[in-house]
Amino acid sequence: LRWLRQRLAGGCSALLLVCHPMALAQEAELQAQDALQTLTYQNLALAKAQLKAKAPEWMASPHVQVRRGHLDTVIAVGLEEGQMDQVDGAPAALLALSAETGDDVARVTAHSARAFSQGARGKAGEVLQALNLIEPVALRSNDPQALWIFHLARGSLHNTMGQFEPALADILRSKDFALQRPRQSRVSLLRSQTYAGLVHLKIKNAGKAL
Repeated sequence: LRWLRQRLAGGCSALLLVCHPMALAQEAELQAQDALQTLTYQNLALAKAQLKAKAPEWMASPHVQVRRGHLDTVIAVGLEEGQMDQVDGAPAALLALSAETGDDVARVTAHSARAFSQGARGKAGEVLQALNLIEPVALRSNDPQALWIFHLARGSLHNTMGQFEPALADILRSKDFALQRPRQSRVSLLRSQTYAGLVHLKIKNAGKAL
């Protein structure tokens, strides 16, 4: 038994030597994406330039989280700039990533991004129905990132349609999940608070119209 334990220990050590640099590289890329998400609120032009420079490297990454994180950042920059054409390119790539890897978070993010872009084009009712169909996938993922963006997108659609009560309910849920995110929690919370502010603004304006 001693020789077997020694061989197993040696094999595990060799595996760690191989995996450790890969894990470090992945963590470095994810940290860079975290910083870039924050930069979208501080200096959008610089964030766009850095995103463009890193795109080939991140999309060629062997790590699913890095590729998904890149596309998530593309969406964030597009939404912050109000450029829905930029947002439009991400869902197809996310769905392809989900099909390749079985990643539910990528699938939920794709449908949520589509909801944002199509809702801004006057198709909120249509995409709300489609987004509701993806809710079981978001729940199955049990991932705060997926649940955050799902509720944020649905709240935004409800707000666009003048359905303020469900809008606030969804956005408040998104705030809960933002706080649970192990990465990008603060910037996610800030985005949820921004969308909550938009709902309150529409409620105020609706009250003035009456």
